[in-house]
This record gives sequence, structure tokens and C-alpha cells, in this order.
Amino acid sequence: MQKANHKDTKTQRLCVFVSLWFAFVPVRAFAQTVDDFFNDTILNEIHLDVFPADWANLKLDYLENTYFPSDMRWRFDGKDIEIPQIGIRSRGSGSRSPIKPGLRVDFDRYDTKQSFLGLKSFLLRNNTQDASMMREFISMGLMRRLGLPGLREAFTKLYVNDEYMGVYTIVESVDKTFLKTHFGEDGGYLYKYDYVAGDPYLFEYRGSDPALYVPKPFKPETHEDSPNGALIAAMVRTMNQASDAAFETAMTSYLDLESSLAEVAAEQFLAEQDGILGDYGLNNFYFYQFATSKRFQFIPWDKSNTFDSLDRSVWLHAGQVVLTRRALAVPSLLASFVDGLVKAMTAAGGPGGWMEQEIARAYGLIRDAAYQDPNKLCDPAHTGGLHPCSNEEFEAAIAFMTQFARTRAATVVAQITAATGMIPNGQQSFTISDRAGSSFLTRGDNNVAVAGYARIQPNPGSTTPAGMAIFSFRQNNTLVTEAAVPAASRIQAGRIYAEVNGPVNTGLAIANPNAQDATISFYFTDSDGHDFGQGTTTIPANSQIARFLNETPYNGGASITGSFTFTSSVPVAVVALRGFTNERSEFLITTQPVTELSNVSPKASVMPHFADGGGWTTQVVLVNPFDQPITGNLQFFGQGTAASAAQPATVTIDGRTSSSFAYTIAARSSVRWRTSGLGAAIQAGSARLASAGALPEAFAIFSFKKDGITVSEAGVPTISAGSAFRMYVEAREPGGLQSGLAVVNVSNTPATVNFELTTLDGASTGLTGVIAVPAGGQSAVFLNQIQGFESLATPFQGVLRVTTPSSAGISMIGLRGRYNERGDFLITTTAPVLENTAATSAELLFPHFVDGAGYVTQFILFSGYAGQTSSGVIQYFSQGGQPLALRIQ
Repeated sequence: MQKANHKDTKTQRLCVFVSLWFAFVPVRAFAQTVDDFFNDTILNEIHLDVFPADWANLKLDYLENTYFPSDMRWRFDGKDIEIPQIGIRSRGSGSRSPIKPGLRVDFDRYDTKQSFLGLKSFLLRNNTQDASMMREFISMGLMRRLGLPGLREAFTKLYVNDEYMGVYTIVESVDKTFLKTHFGEDGGYLYKYDYVAGDPYLFEYRGSDPALYVPKPFKPETHEDSPNGALIAAMVRTMNQASDAAFETAMTSYLDLESSLAEVAAEQFLAEQDGILGDYGLNNFYFYQFATSKRFQFIPWDKSNTFDSLDRSVWLHAGQVVLTRRALAVPSLLASFVDGLVKAMTAAGGPGGWMEQEIARAYGLIRDAAYQDPNKLCDPAHTGGLHPCSNEEFEAAIAFMTQFARTRAATVVAQITAATGMIPNGQQSFTISDRAGSSFLTRGDNNVAVAGYARIQPNPGSTTPAGMAIFSFRQNNTLVTEAAVPAASRIQAGRIYAEVNGPVNTGLAIANPNAQDATISFYFTDSDGHDFGQGTTTIPANSQIARFLNETPYNGGASITGSFTFTSSVPVAVVALRGFTNERSEFLITTQPVTELSNVSPKASVMPHFADGGGWTTQVVLVNPFDQPITGNLQFFGQGTAASAAQPATVTIDGRTSSSFAYTIAARSSVRWRTSGLGAAIQAGSARLASAGALPEAFAIFSFKKDGITVSEAGVPTISAGSAFRMYVEAREPGGLQSGLAVVNVSNTPATVNFELTTLDGASTGLTGVIAVPAGGQSAVFLNQIQGFESLATPFQGVLRVTTPSSAGISMIGLRGRYNERGDFLITTTAPVLENTAATSAELLFPHFVDGAGYVTQFILFSGYAGQTSSGVIQYFSQGGQPLALRIQ
């Protein structure tokens, strides 16, 4: 065509004839389809043959929309598909360039009946504002994955008169063909938002005159001579003037708000700098009013300015644009917007996910062609001035997009949580340095209790931090109980103490984080060692159950004293909880241990705290993990004094007063003793087990009564001795929450115990403390009672390191005390971690948590092991196994 003459009548007639032939006999020589044309798995090749003078004029007048005739050849399946006599023109806004023109291609420009593969037109995007050449391509791909009407796109090498112009993107036109394909109709009103420089529009109401909205900024693309601007004016008036209470209902007449917010959410996830919530007001979308209703639909357009920054806020400009400012003030619509962000995060996939893979795939397609592109241009700072782009800038842009794909989801989650308190995708990232920690508290603002479980998953190469969950329950607006549950590893066989008796009940929560169902087999054993109540139940994959032992599926009956044993076909995480309904009908919760039956390690022998008298009583529970009876002695010791070692402590149990009580426990069964609590004086100390043979699993429950009402119960497991421990601590204003500890010196000589306190960031407070514990003695203190910690400022959260130079070591348990709104003293215990235990990368779980209907749960992670730093995610799941969007204070 280069040698042709515009005035050559024969040539013109031939072009018309060939054009008509292509119009009525579509090119099907090689069975190509429109899907082949937009095949994004290959690098296409398109040739345009244009009169040289026309091409020169197009580049000279690149800011004009003048059409020029051209022939087109598309390389398909190794052969050229020729489409003659098409029209091309320069296109774009900030991307327009005389060096590498963006082009609109109209098949029907010179013959209204001509089409190609059902298309009337398409675009050749020059990617001049984007050093990566793929931000638009990746963004539209994500839109389509989300079910939004994203344009179909594919990469191509473009040649003009056989001169290589560079890498372009084939982009679907938004026209009647597009409308018919995506919406099944094309008779409605299509508008292109036409940005007016210097006059940003934010959906504010400008008056009832349609001319205030059409043709600027809403440019008609169909019904050009009879646009329905009055409906746009009515929609904008409603958007601005509807009352808060009526906003959602009123706007539903004009917009599918959920779909609209989904598109805005996708753009915000993609860090769109020039979109609906862009830096210049509204921009880059089409707006379609359906033919048979008043409703409008957003259609995304021109995503070349996405991937603006790694940390661009998803809330940026949301308060300025009227639609989002008002919509996000409605709780249900805010939830829809957050859900849209979650869906975008899920579709993008995070590290190694779809987006990262798609960037790598696109890079593999275009890299060589991009390197050879002689006309690469870019504008990374959005200055409006294009400059030549190097291969190094191309590579840097790809690297940035890859980093974006890996980190954006975590960034967005943090932004959502900071603004709303939600953990939107049921996944919360953490990074914990040595001797640091994290604490998250649910809001509990639901009227219905929501239960579930959580998985603590370290990143590759990282180890799992220590963790615990603390349940708190308010009844009649008064805090009545707290219980701390250590994070649990998976087991396949376990045994717990079982008691169902009047006000006492035992609950069991089992989380199955596996991809297959868990078959749970179980039975009860009474106090004489007789098994009964055998049964099985199934926990579906990724699900959890939490039931009391007298409920389905266990059905243990109304009176149980003994043990409950279970096995599982796959490893599961388990927590046991004791419930006690007190004399005021308040429900108190206590944690009790789960014995892993496959763990043959010797059991610990020291329960670091008991209390008796002055309103306090202590129960001691011993569970036999073996299939034969075991015997031994339970011994009580006092605290000792600065001048003397601890002495055996005399208590009364079942009418017998002594410091030592012999036990015999039937196979698989349990025994329970309770101190009398007689006397006004408080006796405190430790309880220890002694046996020539194997030890049982043991724990103590100390209770406090005030005015005849049991106001607090706390469980104390046995803790192995060691020379260094770590534990999470917290302190609030005087009279408020205060952490403490009970420490036992297991040696027969006095021991010095040292304390170091760091913040949750791992920074030293500069405070150190020390106490002396008598030989064989015990000391129970709160933080502000430790010598050296008197000046600790509150509120405080951090990690306490407890060490001793004693070769025999110490045993200890954390304490957590507070006064509730009624002035009752509540106490629970928190388990410490032996610092010299080897950290692992195996995931831990919180088998149970509750939020709402009076419950809140505090999730705590901390560096529990020497030199440990850790990063990863906590994933929250409903009992049915779905990601759970918790709200965090």
C-alpha cells in the first residue's frame, strides 16, 4: 500500500471490493476467533501498512483525532490474516506521543458493515506511561478474575510499514460489541468519563440541568444526539441529598452498590493513582445505563497508573468522593467495600500467588521484545512528561511489581485493621523480634457469639512464636471471668479430666486444620477405672467443634467424674475448659491440661501455686495417662521466709489434716482433692508430686470466695524446672490489670531470681528486678511488687525474662489479676515458656476462641526462645472452616 496513490480510482475500487468481501465473508481461513485475537498466552504480531505521508502526519498531529486509512496484517498460527482498508488514529491522553503513538483501530471506519471476528474496533495501547509495559494488562486480568467487566487484552509486537515500533497491548474497545458481550444488551446509554483538566469532579451535585453533566464530564458514546443526562443529574442529587438512613435504599435505584464498591475496592487494592478515587478527582471509567432500568454500571478503563506505590492507602480520597464518603458511612456498605478488598487480595494471591505468577508469565512473553523496543517511553513520577525508558528501568519496574504482588495483601490488611478494627481476610501478619511480642484483642461487639479457631503459621525459614489466647466474659456488663489457653500443637491421642456435676461442666474444643475429615473415637473412664460411653464422631476438614461432655456427640450423662480419652485419624489441636456456674449464676471458665498419650516424656512434678484460707481453696486433680494404676504422694509446701527454708504446709482434705497425701489412681482414671479453705489466714505455696514410678498429669484449681460467692477460679498446671523463662506481661493503672508470677525454688539452698523487662517492640525498659526465694520455697508477686519495677509506667505490655543462677532451676507460673466493676478480685494464670527449649517451624493453633455476646479474646504472640525472631501469619477460621473476619480493638 505504500506505493499506492490516494487518487488511484482503481485502487480505491479494489479496496472497496476487498473490504466488502471481508465484511460479508469473514476471514476464517485458519478458524481464528475473537478469543484467538485476545489470546494473552502468546506475543502477537501486527503489521500496519500506511501511506508514509499519512503516518508522518499522524505523528506530527498526534494530539488530533484524525483518521488515516491503513491495511492490517495479524500473524496467526504462522500465517498472515489480512484486513484491508481500516481506519487508524492517534489516541490517549497523557500517553499520547509522536514517537510511539497509541492507536485506535476501526474496522468499520470506511465501511460501516465491515467487522473482524465480530469486532468493530480495538485499541493498540502504547504503554508509554508505564516502564513495565504491563500494569494495565495485570490490572485488567485481576478485574476479570473478580468478575468485573475488565477489558480483554493481549500483547503484540507492532510494525508500521515493516518498521518495528515496539511492544503494544491489544485492548478491547468499550462499545456496543463490548456491551453485548458482557451485559447481553447494547441499547442503553454508554458514557465515557471525560476528565476536564483543572476542574476535578467528585460526584458533587451541580444542579438539575443535564448540561452540567453531559457532555462534560460524561461524554455520550451511544445515543450521542439524545443522551439521558437528566438521569445522571437525578442520581447525583440522590447521592448528595438522601438522608443517611435512606442513602443505601435510595441509591440502589441507580447503582448496584455492592458491584460499584467492588470495582472501587479493586482499584484501591491495585494502588490506582488515576481512577475513581485518583489524585485528580474521578477519572478513567465508562458508565453504562442499562436499557431497561435506571441503573448504571461502572466499567474500568485505562489502568496504566496502577501499582503507584507499595503502601498507597486503600482509604485515600474515599472521604472526598461523595459516593464513597457516604457509602462507607453505612456499616453494611463498608463491609461490602472491605469484602471487595478481601476478594482482590485473595484473587491476587500474595507471595507466589496468581499476580506474581502472572507478572512472571507476562515478563517471559515480552522481555525480548521490550528490550528491542526502540521507542520505549515512561513517566514514573506522573509528571505528564514522557522520557525515553531504558531496559534497566523496565527491569526495575518489573521487580517493583513483583514486590507489590508479594506484599500488597499484608499492607492492605494492616490498613483495614488500623481503620476499622477488622481482620478482613481472616489473616493477620506478624513480625516479632527477639524478646518482643504482639497482642490483639477482639472487639466483642456482636450480639451473637462467634466461635472458631486460629492457626499460627511461620513464614518459610522462620520459627513459630510462643502464644496464648485469653478468654474474657462479661455478664450483665460486669467482667466475671478470664482464662488463658496456651497455643497448642497437633496430637492424635489425648486424655483430659472429666467432670460433670451440678454447677461444674467440662468442655472440649477440637480443631481439625487438615484437608481431610478427622474421625474422633472416644470413651469415658470412671473413678474406678471402668470404661464407658464409647463413641465416634467426624469433624469435617478445616472445621472445629466445641461441646460440653454431656452434649452431643459425647453424651456422657449428667454426672461424670473420671477421665475422657480420644484418638483421631489425623492430628488435631485440642483444648479443654472447665466451666463453673457460681452462686450468682455467673459462668466462670478455667483452663485444664490435655495429656498427649503418645508423649512418653516424664511429667513435671511441681504446681507452682496453691492458696488455702481467707476465702481461698485449692483443688488438685491427678489424671492417669497409663493403662495401669499408679501411686505416689501429693505434698504441700509453704513459701518459706528470708531466714528459713520452706516447710511442709498443712492443709485439710476430706477431713484429714496433713502436708502429704498418698494417692492411687486407677488405670486411665483420675482423682480430685479439695482443700477445706478453713481459717481467716491465707496459706500459700506450692504443691508437688513424688513417686517411685511414673507421675500423673496434674493441675490445681484455686478458687476465691467473697461474701459466700465464688468470684474467681484459675488453673495451675505442673511446670518443669528451668534456669530461664519468658512470659507475656501486662500492667495498667493502679487497681487495674496487673501481671505477676509465682516462682518456686526447687533446690535446697536459697535462690536468686532475676527479672528483665522488654516492650512488645523488644526494646529494653531499662528496668531490672530481683527477688530471693528461700530453699524449697515459693514467692508470689505482681510486677509492681518486684524490687526494681516500682517505677514501671502504666499502661504496659511486654515480655518478662526470668532467670536464676541456681543449677537446680526454678518452676513458675504467670498470674494475671484485676478487680472488676463490682470490686471482685479476678485471677487467672498464664503459662511461661522455657527459654532454652528448641524453637520449631511447626505451626501452632488456638483451638478455640469466642467473640461477641459478652466474650472477647486476646491473642498474644511473643518470642519465647533464646534469640528467636519470627514472622508469619495468624489465620482465623469459623467453626465451619471459612476465613473469619474478626474485628480488633
